Amino acid sequence: METQEKLILSTALLPVLADLLEDVPLRHEVKFKSNTVINSIRALDNHFTNQSVLKEDYNEAMEQQNELQLLFREWLNKIDLDL
Repeated sequence: METQEKLILSTALLPVLADLLEDVPLRHEVKFKSNTVINSIRALDNHFTNQSVLKEDYNEAMEQQNELQLLFREWLNKIDLDL
């Protein structure tokens, strides 16, 4: 897998993982640390989605990212993790 493919895959899957982490009931310091991770993921996601690119490329990239996120969620459900 090439670097660009790894980056695309990572930036598509990290927001899903952040959503899952948000739903975990945590307390005190662990909750603070998980919120730090979630905020970092959101910041990275915003950085990539807000970059100035051609509108056509941007729309295609967002469609691909959404599709990868849906496929990842479907895969998680398929392996029966009850998410």
